[in-house]
Order: sequence, then structure tokens, then C-alpha cells
Amino acid sequence: MKLDESSIEWAIVHNKAMKDTDLFPLPKEIEIVADNLEDSVKAFKDIDVSSYNWQSARRYLIPKKELSYRMATQLNPLDSIMFAAIMYQFGNNIEDRRVPISSSKVFSYRFSPNKLGYMYTLEDSWKSFWASSLTKVDSYNFAVYLDISDFYNQIYHHTVENELIASDFPNKIKNALINLLGKITAKTSRGIPIGPHGSHLLAEMTLIPLDNFLSFKCDDFCRYADDIVIFCNDRKDAEKIVYEVAEFIDSNQRLVLSSGKTKIYEKTEFVELCQGMIQDNPINDIEQEMVATLNKYSINQYTLAQVVKLDEEDISSFSKEKIETCLESYLSQTEPNYDRIKWLYRRLSQIRVDTAVEYTINNLTKLTPVVSEIINYFVSVGESETCTLDLHVVGDSIFKLYEDKLVKCSPYLQMSLVSLFSGSKNYNHIRKLTEMFSYSSDDIKREILLACFKSEASDNLYGWIYGLKEQSGNFSDWTRRAYYIACSMMLPENKKFYFKNINKNDVLEEYLVKWASSNSAPKSIQNKDSLVE
Repeated sequence: MKLDESSIEWAIVHNKAMKDTDLFPLPKEIEIVADNLEDSVKAFKDIDVSSYNWQSARRYLIPKKELSYRMATQLNPLDSIMFAAIMYQFGNNIEDRRVPISSSKVFSYRFSPNKLGYMYTLEDSWKSFWASSLTKVDSYNFAVYLDISDFYNQIYHHTVENELIASDFPNKIKNALINLLGKITAKTSRGIPIGPHGSHLLAEMTLIPLDNFLSFKCDDFCRYADDIVIFCNDRKDAEKIVYEVAEFIDSNQRLVLSSGKTKIYEKTEFVELCQGMIQDNPINDIEQEMVATLNKYSINQYTLAQVVKLDEEDISSFSKEKIETCLESYLSQTEPNYDRIKWLYRRLSQIRVDTAVEYTINNLTKLTPVVSEIINYFVSVGESETCTLDLHVVGDSIFKLYEDKLVKCSPYLQMSLVSLFSGSKNYNHIRKLTEMFSYSSDDIKREILLACFKSEASDNLYGWIYGLKEQSGNFSDWTRRAYYIACSMMLPENKKFYFKNINKNDVLEEYLVKWASSNSAPKSIQNKDSLVE
């Protein structure tokens, strides 16, 4: 069974516009595929989903908050495209079974894809969840707050399969999705990947029976993902519904409620909770000034692709002193609000001010739950024409951080830091990176190869790249694809000699070899002698 060409095209646009995941660097493969959209759709349109072999994903233990971690997944780039294409083509089958949006009960990840690549509705559904809860509690005396413990990791594949059948997914598509989940979880029978955007819709699908149960048993409720609020007029009824929900999710899916988060609120206390969630709640007057300044501009908070140029008088709101004071206020809290810190770094990425760089480097080990947003911010600074920093010196500081004990024990933090150099050529440490190559992990080797591809030092690197050809057979899938991309820098004779002797393992590798073969070598090396022996 083949997917519609329109689904594949949308999935490619989606993966570049929204990134395949918020937790990892966007794979260069997806950039290449998206930049050659027509050719890419032609290359992938004949893939038979029913016999498709899902490839190796990358999985990392990533910081969630201080001393708290979760496992996150980045799919093979072609797998990411195919998964997104499946969800685009059949996602309405799931959405049509869900509690209607108009009921103001279920707010999370409402499927509404558009031509720009967005998969879900654009409004701030988290705030809508709390705003609706605030409105509804006015008619009740109590609100029961429930949270499903470790939800994504505890979802049974059998539950996913049953709900896909109930959603009228074609049998071959259903089997393909179950095979994907089995590949990621090493054949264990539970867990869906944290990272890919399509996972959210699968998770929501598995909660359709719970939503129907709540609609039948409760006067009213609100749900956002694994956070549930149920409204009651009697405390005994509130206690009773906690038991009934716990029994239902255990008997149907072997899920459990989080004992630490389950709570029965009286109306007054719950109103205060809702109001706190709805308000922006800047930590101090300085952040309030930043928010007010940003509100003057039409900033799309759902993508980092939009760059906003501030007026001269507004740049002062983001001075070095003000940003450092704001970040220090967050980090001095007993439990820092990392979601709020992420929001701040995303906005800094869009306005490209360099005033947070020094403080961030000096405090990075306190900011590890925000490292993905930080690297995106550093890349945006590196690409900014108004940057006043010596980026080579900033790069030196990144290498010093690479030797930190906390970073050394975390492959995710190591990969994230080195990805800065593949994200922006202006940090310019190619010599240091190539010296690291021989003793680095495969994931670090991948980032080094991509940094070489992006570098302006191509005339000094093409011989080094070609010299790795004997090692390339031992590279992981992810590193081997990066090597093919870097090979595009070589002279046509070198590429022809190398590529004719390799085995392409899948459609994506064949695509990248074809792309690299046709991609011209930099002008600076086109007149050099071939290295073919």
C-alpha cells in the first residue's frame, strides 16, 4: 500500500517547518529533502508502507528538570517523513472519534493540519484548558485534579492497535504503525516515542475510551493530555470519581494515577490555581517589560523560522544586564520554571540579540533541561548580522563545557553542544573538530561531518573527507548519511569512485548519494587534482 503523494509532500514540509522533534537538532537530511521537494516526493512516492522496514532511531536520556530525566526518540529522517505522512493521511479518522472541540472538554493536540506544515490547532490549548476549567468550576464546589503517571511510556501497543482498528485505519497501515512502535521499544509491548509530533495523536487516540467514560460518569470535565480536571458538588462524589477513574484506567490499559499530583481542590483554591496558569506571570518587572515589548510585534510562537527585527528603542529591553537579572531570578528559585525559561530562549532566538550568550555559557550546567532551546539560540546568534561577539571565543567556551563532568556523562549534552558547530559555520572550529573525530562517538562524528559540510574551509577539508572512505563502512546509519552529505564537497571523480563501490541500505541513502553526486563541489576546490588512486 502506497501513501498519497500529497501526504508525503505535506510530511516533508511539516518536518522542516516544525522540526521532526523539539528535542534534537533538525537532521540535515530533512533540510535537503525539503529544499528539493519535487524530486523528494518522486523518490519516496512508490514506497510500499506494508513492506516498509523502519530504521534505527536515536534515543537519549535527556534532562527534564533538575535531577529528572526522560527517554526521548528521534526517528530516522525518512521514517519521520513516513510516520508524519501516515498521520496526515489518516489522522482525521482519529479526530472524528474524539470528544468534539465544541464541548470544551478535550483540549490537547486537536488534529488540524494546514499547508504550512502545522499538525495541530494553533491556539494556546494549554491556556484554553485552564481558562475553560476556571469557567466551569464556577458552577461546582470541588475540582478533582488527576495526572496519569509516566503516560507515554506506559501505553500498551495492544491498546494502540485496538484503537487504530476502531478508527478504521487500513490493516496494512495499522500493522506498519505497530511495527514502528515495536522497532523503537525493542519489541517490548508498551511505550510510544517521546519526540515525534505524530506520537501525540496516537496518545490522544488511546484516551478516547477514557474520555467517553468521563463523559458518561461526570457532569463535566476538562482534559489536556494526561492532566484531567473533574468537577463535582460533593466531596464524597469527588473521592468516588478518583477511585472510578483509577479502576477504569487500570482495568482497560494498566495505567495508574500519579499519587503525588492527584488532589481534590475546593473552589476558591482551584480558582487561584487556574488564574496562575492563565496569566503570563513574568518573574519580575524586567521580564514584564520584555513581554510588553514582544507583544508589539507579530511573533509566531509556533516556529523559530520567523526572525523579528526589533526597533532600536526596543532592543534596550533585552540588554545584557536585564536578561541576566531575569535568568538569575529563575535559576534562584527552589524549582526553576524551565518551561518559562524555554519560552524566553525561543523568543531570544527569534529576535537574535546576543546579550544572553555569556550568562548562558557560565550557567549552562544549571540550564541543561533547556539545552535544545539554548543551542537554537546560539545558532541564531551565529547567523545574525548584528552579532557583536567574537564567535570563535564563544566556540572555545563550548569546548571547555564539553569537558565538564556532567556533560561528559551525558551523550545527549555532548551531541547538543557539538551540534552548534554544524548549525552555524561562524563559530569556526573545524580544525579542533577534525582532531576530535578519531576518538569521538558516532553521534559526535556525525555532527563533525555536518560541520565540515557547512564550513567555508572546504578547500582544506575535501582531502580529509575523502580519506575517511575506508572507515565509512563502520559508521552507524546516522553517521554514514552525514558522510554522504559531506562527500558532496568532493570533486566529481572522487565522488564517482567512492559511490560506485558502496551498498546503499535504503531509499534515503540512495537519495542522498544521488543528491551528493549532483551537488557541485565548492568553487575553491574545483580546479584541484582528483584524489582517486
